[in-house]
Amino acid sequence: MLGSYSSDLTREMECSAIHGPEYSALVSQWTADAAFAIPAGDEIQYWNKAAEHLFGYPAEEVRNKTCHQILKGNGVPDTRVCHEGCSVMECAANQTEIPNFDMSVQARSGQRLWVNISTLVFENSRNARRLLIHLAHDISEHED
Repeated sequence: MLGSYSSDLTREMECSAIHGPEYSALVSQWTADAAFAIPAGDEIQYWNKAAEHLFGYPAEEVRNKTCHQILKGNGVPDTRVCHEGCSVMECAANQTEIPNFDMSVQARSGQRLWVNISTLVFENSRNARRLLIHLAHDISEHED
């Protein structure tokens, strides 16, 4: 069963990288976590319903903006995580492992939330396009 799921996921990610971020909707709808897709070094192209709920921004408001413009992510102790050319984008560009990490983000309400971020990277060798899908899980009650 897992082989079939993995195969389906790989196929959908390949479609995302070939055809564009609208296909990432299929991937990120498979999770209850907030998910958003970014072609490497680019703006948010997909934002799922769980992201709308967690962060308070509707998809149409974040589309074509960068992560750092929307989330204003900080780490501990109050170090800026989200910024142009962030370490996640560097790791993806260098094809190195991207560990999951915790950061404080600013929701649309202005409230700061702690989230854990995991990142899926898909690079299509046929057209050299890279797609990053960030999965965010609310850990606010663990960080207080």
